[in-house]
Amino acid sequence: MHRFFIPPENILESQVIFPDYVAYQLAKVLRINKGEKCIVFDGTNIEYLVRLDEINSIKALGSIVKIIECSREANIKVSLFQALIKPDRFEYAIQKSVEIGVHKIIPIISDRTEYNTPSESRIKRWNNIIRESAEQSGRTTIPSLDLTINLDKALKSAPKVSLILWEMEKIKSIKRTLKEIKNNLPKEDLEIAIFTGPVGGFVSTEIELAIRNDVIPVSLGARILRSETAGLVAATTILYEFGDLEY
Repeated sequence: MHRFFIPPENILESQVIFPDYVAYQLAKVLRINKGEKCIVFDGTNIEYLVRLDEINSIKALGSIVKIIECSREANIKVSLFQALIKPDRFEYAIQKSVEIGVHKIIPIISDRTEYNTPSESRIKRWNNIIRESAEQSGRTTIPSLDLTINLDKALKSAPKVSLILWEMEKIKSIKRTLKEIKNNLPKEDLEIAIFTGPVGGFVSTEIELAIRNDVIPVSLGARILRSETAGLVAATTILYEFGDLEY
């Protein structure tokens, strides 16, 4: 069954008013007919089974058939500080991180970053990717996309438990580090941040700055991963270690 994110203000007591772009998608792309049903969620861990009562390319209305309180969100909040990389690769990282359960995405600029602060149109496209990925993957909230920030500022304001991925780290593996963190992290404070570098990785002075700000350098193993892959692997590892990848 098709699934759509609808802003809470568009969901009334018994009716859903679909935004214009969703109406167009329903009528012209998916060719859904009057009387058919779909799933709607509003980002607050509530889903609605909705019957389409009126539908055309510019307007769609539906009646709420059933309200379902549910959550498919991770029990640990993972924030991904992803260095700006080639646009299509950055979009891949956004899409897949939402699918696996990342809570927040923060674009960062570091010493070796080759791309400038994204335009408003680019940010709009990224937010659309986040929404579509949340719809597809069954998320019940929409992960946030923060403004682009320089690495030094990001490190200084990083969450209490933060990891920075560094291919030159030879002592602390992410697996061993997470086991240590898991034993000491309060259950009411389950949040971990990941810092992923650009093509070429972080320079040594950036790692030194991270350490001064209590951000822990960790290794993902003997193989060198691409920037858009490294953050996903780290996020998946965190979710696995904290028991999220099971019912």
